Amino acid sequence: MLALITVFIFMTVSYILQITTLPMINEAFILTGNIFPENSQPRQFLLTGRKEWMSQMTNHACGALMICLIAISASVISTSAAIPFLPALKWIAYVADFQPPGMYPGVDASKRLRLLDNGVVAYAERKGWLIEITKDYVVSLKGS
Repeated sequence: MLALITVFIFMTVSYILQITTLPMINEAFILTGNIFPENSQPRQFLLTGRKEWMSQMTNHACGALMICLIAISASVISTSAAIPFLPALKWIAYVADFQPPGMYPGVDASKRLRLLDNGVVAYAERKGWLIEITKDYVVSLKGS
């Protein structure tokens, strides 16, 4: 998102500078530039620097756009590359995150579980080589 904002800023500045190079507007900038002392920076910018700066802004905008496209492409590729590994990721989660229920009250004692927030529990159950993960609520024991 930041790269797109940068592209927008660079392109806007570039277009504004490009408008200042139109013949009638350019003459106004040249006349204004002649007011300043001979070798001053404002004079140099108004007479010749605008075109160079416009070129730099356009180049920076193209560079920011390329960075944005590369970042989006890398994100899409990494996301799509992880999909085939989903069963392996479920096995890793089954071994690392889900634990035997032990003596937890209000949960299914036949499945491995992971306690989540707000009274929610996630169950992981092996079905052959596949892992099935389901969510449920912890049974309230307040009434007993």
